[in-house]
Amino acid sequence: MVDSAGYMAISATTSAFDIGLKEMCGCTGLFVVNPNGIYFAHYFEDPSFTPRANFAPNVLNFLSTPGGMNGFPSLQDHIGVLNDPNTRTFIITPQKYRGEGSGPSGQKKPQYLNQLNDLKNTIQGLLPLAQNPVEYLYRAPNKRTPHGQSLMTTTSRGRALFEYDPTNVAPTPIMRLYFETIQQLP
Repeated sequence: MVDSAGYMAISATTSAFDIGLKEMCGCTGLFVVNPNGIYFAHYFEDPSFTPRANFAPNVLNFLSTPGGMNGFPSLQDHIGVLNDPNTRTFIITPQKYRGEGSGPSGQKKPQYLNQLNDLKNTIQGLLPLAQNPVEYLYRAPNKRTPHGQSLMTTTSRGRALFEYDPTNVAPTPIMRLYFETIQQLP
């Protein structure tokens, strides 16, 4: 599996579009959004988060290498547009399972806490004017329905969707971001 990323500029002439991530079963997704553009990435759990030694070269360097990696753009390539107080960053990442060090009373904790903190610090270093990253912890959908169907293909589990709709111009075009069934933006 190869991690992937993309960037889309937004202007007064941009048509409606959607960007989605799917089949996230331990993977981490990243959306960096402002009225002028969106950067998005999908980092696979294996090989980018496990083993730990792969994290810096596969994720942190992926974000900060000018010109990008593996044919995909880096966040560094777009700081001129995204380093702005109107920029919001969203990270969807897996949570620990019950019994794996989850918090008291079922409190969710990230599966990869150290990597998540390193990711947030790298983003904040690249985009110091942007708002602090928001994280959404999800339970990796590794089970099937009673009929044997994968939860990743029959439900919204392990999915993220960004929608841009310029037809609503009062006061600004609509930008929506969903993680599974939870709306994160606006």
